Amino acid sequence: MKLSILFLLVLIFQVQGILAQDPLKHPKKIYVSPQGRIFVQKSLPLYLRLATSPNENGPSTLLKSEITTKYSNPMYLDTEGYNTFRSPSQVDTVTKIAKYPAEDIVFEVYADSRPPKTSVKFGNAKTYLKKEKTFIKGNVNLTFHTLDEMSGVEATYYSVNGENFKIVTGEIGFSEEKEYLIKFYSVDNVGNVEEIKSLILVIDKTSPKTSMLIKGDNYEKIFSARTSVGLVSEDFSSGLARIVYDLDEQGVRPYKSPLYASFLSQGDHKLVYYAEDNAGNIEEQHVFDFYVDKTPPTLVQEVVGKTFFANGKEFSSGRAQLKITTFDNKAGVKEVYYSINKQEYMLYDKPV
Repeated sequence: MKLSILFLLVLIFQVQGILAQDPLKHPKKIYVSPQGRIFVQKSLPLYLRLATSPNENGPSTLLKSEITTKYSNPMYLDTEGYNTFRSPSQVDTVTKIAKYPAEDIVFEVYADSRPPKTSVKFGNAKTYLKKEKTFIKGNVNLTFHTLDEMSGVEATYYSVNGENFKIVTGEIGFSEEKEYLIKFYSVDNVGNVEEIKSLILVIDKTSPKTSMLIKGDNYEKIFSARTSVGLVSEDFSSGLARIVYDLDEQGVRPYKSPLYASFLSQGDHKLVYYAEDNAGNIEEQHVFDFYVDKTPPTLVQEVVGKTFFANGKEFSSGRAQLKITTFDNKAGVKEVYYSINKQEYMLYDKPV
C-alpha cells in the first residue's frame, strides 16, 4: 500500500512538472486599441450586425448576404493587417444628402495572426555561451523585450526550473551560484501565442585554480639550470579562458609553455601567476620566489697521512687516506662520488 501511494505521488509531481512547461490558456479574441483601432485574430469567424444606436446593449440585427451566402455568417478575413468593409456613397449626417463626387464609406479592421517575438537582455553583465548555456560571472537581472507588429503585446510569461508560468512584471534577478532553466513566451492582444523559448543560465562565481608543476632539480626553491616550471589550471563551470604570468616584473604575458631555468640568469627570481575563466572570474595572484643556481660545487682533495712528491707524483704510505671536502655557493652539496683507476663511481661518505 505504501508503495502504491509513493508511486501515485511521484506520478502527480511528474504530471505537474510537465504541465508547468505548457503555456497558459490564451483565447483568441477581438481587441480595440486606445486609439480606437479594431484588431481581430485572423482565424476567428466574423459576424456583422446592424444597429440604429451606438448603445452596445441596444437592439441589433445580424447582417446577411443574399448573393454571397456561402462566404458569410461566418466570414473570414483573407489579408494580414489592414482590411476594410465598404458601403458606396457617403451621406451627409445632417442633410442626409449623398456626397458628390461619390466616395465609399470605409470601416477599417486589422487582422492579426502573427505572434510576438521575445528576447532576453542581460543588462551590463558579461555573458559567455558554451554548449547552449549562458554563463554569467555574478548576479544578474534579466529583462524581457517583446515586439509585436500589429495588435501589440498583452503580456510576457516565464517559468524557472519547471515552475508554473508567471507573468513578467519587471526585472527578474538571479544570484545563487547554480544552473537555471528559464522558459518564456509572450502573447499579443488578440491571443496569438509565441512558441516557448528556453534559456539555460549558469551563475558562475568560482575562480579557476592554478598549480605549478616543477620538473628537474629543486631544493628549497633553489633550481638548477635543468629545472622547468609549468602552470596548470582548471575550471569546472564556464571553462578556462587564459593563464597569465609575470616573471621578474617584466610585464604580464599569456602562459603557453613551461618556463626553463636555463634561460634565466643565476640569482633570485619572482614568478607571479593567475588564471581567468570564460565568465570573467579572476583567480587571486600566486607569488613564487625562487633562486637559480648554475654554479657547481667546489671540490678540495687532500691526503691525510705522510706523503712526499717525486718526479711530479705524490707518494704515500698504505696507511694514508684520501679526504674530499666540498663547498657550494647556495643549494649545498647533496652527494659526492669518486672513482679509483676508472672503476665504477661510488658514493663518498668518509675518507678513502
